[in-house]
Amino acid sequence: ENEMVDTGNVEITKIDKDNKAPLAGVVFEVQDDKGKVVTKVTTDKAGKATVSDLSVGKYKLVEVESLPGYKKLEKPVPFEITKGMTKSLAFTVENEMVDTGNVEITKIDKDSKAPLENVVFEVRDSKGKVVAKVTTDKEGKANVSDLSVG
Repeated sequence: ENEMVDTGNVEITKIDKDNKAPLAGVVFEVQDDKGKVVTKVTTDKAGKATVSDLSVGKYKLVEVESLPGYKKLEKPVPFEITKGMTKSLAFTVENEMVDTGNVEITKIDKDSKAPLENVVFEVRDSKGKVVAKVTTDKEGKANVSDLSVG
C-alpha cells in the first residue's frame, strides 16, 4: 500500500534571458503564504538550486540577490505543494541585463579653463580591464556609451 507523500521538491534554474547561459550565485528565498522565510538557496555553477521536503502548502519564490549587471526578478513566483505530488516542480527563471550607461568627459586646462583637445582617456572596469579608449575633441569633450553597469 502506497502512502500519500506530504512533501514536495522544487528545482530552480536561473538563466540569462538573452543567451540562456546559467547564472550561478543568485539567492532565492522560499516564503510561505504569510511571507515567512522557509529556506534560502543559492544557484550553483549550472544555474540550479533545489529545495527539498517542503510541506504541503502555498509558497512563493523570491529572488533576493541577483548578480551585478542583472535586474532582479520583480515579482515573486507563486507555487503550491500538494499532497501526493510525485514530481518536483521545476522553474526556469530568466534574468535580464541591466541597461547600459553613458559617460561624458570634459578636459580643461586647470589655469586658463580652456578645453584640451586630443587627450586620451582609458575607461576601465572594476578589474582594471580597459573597456573603452576615447580622445577629447576640440571642445575638450569625449563620450563613452554602452557601458555595462558597474
